[in-house]
Amino acid sequence: MDATSKPRVSAAEIDLAGMISASPEPTGTAAMFGRLRKLLRACGPNRHDQVLVLISACITEGVDTRGQIIGTLGHLDFKRGHVAMLLAEGTGTNPEVYRWRRDAAGTYTLLS
Repeated sequence: MDATSKPRVSAAEIDLAGMISASPEPTGTAAMFGRLRKLLRACGPNRHDQVLVLISACITEGVDTRGQIIGTLGHLDFKRGHVAMLLAEGTGTNPEVYRWRRDAAGTYTLLS
C-alpha cells in the first residue's frame, strides 16, 4: 500500500450506526442516496461487502422490500442479480447466521 491508497476495510468493521441513523437528516430520496454513496465510499473496493452493507443501510433507511432494495442498489450501479442473491442468502431468523429477516408482508428488518 502506498501513501495515497486507502486501507482495506471489511464490511464487518463498518459501523452502520455511526454513519446512518434511524431518523436521518436531511430527508428525501436525494439525501438518502447521498448517505448511501457516502457509506459506499467507506466500504472499500469489495463489491460483495459493499452490497451487504448497503442492504443493511437500505433497511435502516426504510427501503425494506425486495423490489425497493434491489432497485435502489441497481441505481447505485450494482448488478440486480447479485443484490437479489445476497439478500436471499442473508435472510433468516437466526442472528448468528443471518443478517436480516423478512415478514409475511415481505418487509425486511435487521437482526440484532
